[in-house]
Amino acid sequence: MSLGHSLLDIPKLSGENYRSWNEDLEVYLRLRDLDLCLREPKLADLTLASTQAEKTEHEKWETANRKCIKVIKHAIPETMKDSITMKATATEYLEAIRVKFESSKKAQSGDLMSKLTTAKFDGNGSTKEHLLGLVALGNKIRELEINFDDDFLETIALNSLPGQYKHLHGTYNALKD
Repeated sequence: MSLGHSLLDIPKLSGENYRSWNEDLEVYLRLRDLDLCLREPKLADLTLASTQAEKTEHEKWETANRKCIKVIKHAIPETMKDSITMKATATEYLEAIRVKFESSKKAQSGDLMSKLTTAKFDGNGSTKEHLLGLVALGNKIRELEINFDDDFLETIALNSLPGQYKHLHGTYNALKD
């Protein structure tokens, strides 16, 4: 992401893009120098004895926190906002989002695994695109820290092809030996 990118360049958070969404968000906030509240803990409340320097630092932190929360809210679809409890600091809000997505990891992995194991090539598009789509699903599952070996993915991919591709099964098995 270059410095010229706008807020609109942060993708909306979805069930499948949490990790990249979080990275893009952090890069955007850093490039805009809005991440003070993510780098520094919340300052102690001001008192009558607070110095001008403390007041200035407090205001900088509070401003960064408000802006970060606005950016985070902007990058979350309306349908998700109600399911995530609003927090006082951007750090706490991001943690609540992380917890929400960590808890849905099992459901997400089950959905992706189901898509992977039931995928069938229907002849639309190219075989290469179909197989690359299966590899992408496998990579998404691995990102969720679900481990399976390449042989499993290769078997799923071969089994997803129609009968006219049966010669690939023989070729693949011969190459493995």
